[in-house]
This record gives sequence, C-alpha cells and structure tokens, in this order.
Amino acid sequence: MNYGFGYNYSWWFPVIFFIFNYGLNIMFKHNFRSRFNTVPYIKIYTELSKVFFYLLLIISLFIKLQSIVFIIIGTIIYVLGLAIYISAMYYFAINEYDKPVTSGIYKFSRHPVYLGFFIMFFGVFIATLNIFVLIINILLAIVSYKIAKQEEKDCINLYSTDYEKYRIN
Repeated sequence: MNYGFGYNYSWWFPVIFFIFNYGLNIMFKHNFRSRFNTVPYIKIYTELSKVFFYLLLIISLFIKLQSIVFIIIGTIIYVLGLAIYISAMYYFAINEYDKPVTSGIYKFSRHPVYLGFFIMFFGVFIATLNIFVLIINILLAIVSYKIAKQEEKDCINLYSTDYEKYRIN
C-alpha cells in the first residue's frame, strides 16, 4: 500500500468533509445543542468514536487512490454519505429544542449522522481499497451503534410519547 501526499492521494476526502462540517457549524453555531449521551458509561464509547473518526480522517489524508473506476465509484458513495450527513446536521440545527428531530432525512433514519459517516468512509475505502480504512470504519460503526442505543433511551426519556410515535413510524 502506498502512502504519501499528492494529487493522486485521498487527501481531498477529509478536506471536503471539513469544509462542509465547519461551514455548517459556523452557519448554525447557536442552533447546535449538546448531545444526549451524558450517562457516564457511554463516555468511553463517545471518546472511542472520536478517536476512530479522527484516525480515519488522518489516514485518509495520505492513502493513494486506486484506478479511475474505483475512484469514481468511491466518490459517488462518498458524496451520498456527505449529503446524508449535511442533511442530518441541517435538520438537527433548525429543529425546535423541545421536540425530537423527525423531518428531512430523519424521516428515513433515526441516526443519519452515523449513517452518513459510515457511507462516506465506505466510499473512501472503495476509492483507496485500503484495508485499514475498512477496519476502522467497521469499528466506528460498532461504537456508533452503542452510542445510538443510549441516545434512543435518552430521547425516550426526554420526548416520551412524541419520540415513541416517531420510532413506530
């Protein structure tokens, strides 16, 4: 596996993510609220999630891209994941604080941010065919699942019947 930095390396995947992510945070900085996972035992999963996520971003900077076919397929998958992530963050930001987020992409997924991350980095894996990206992405998905289960409980406690109706639909 070739690692390095140049036009034929995958550095542009994390650069595009950072541009959109920080752009959204700047546009909606007053609208984002802290996440629900305040239960102490979930903190380890939250920290692991951050480690895996930033490790994926850093590794993605230096991995050589594969053939044009894999680059095109990986980029399409990456853009799909990025669109899901951006949509999730947008609807999260504009949602009323005292109600669960149920509009936009949240109509189709209760955890579209995690889904978007997984799809984005699966696209990076396809474009690079780097096994480390795949392994870390799978680990990130497992940890994100643990966090999502706790967030579900927190949402049920916080929003009660509104969230239960949303879960059923």
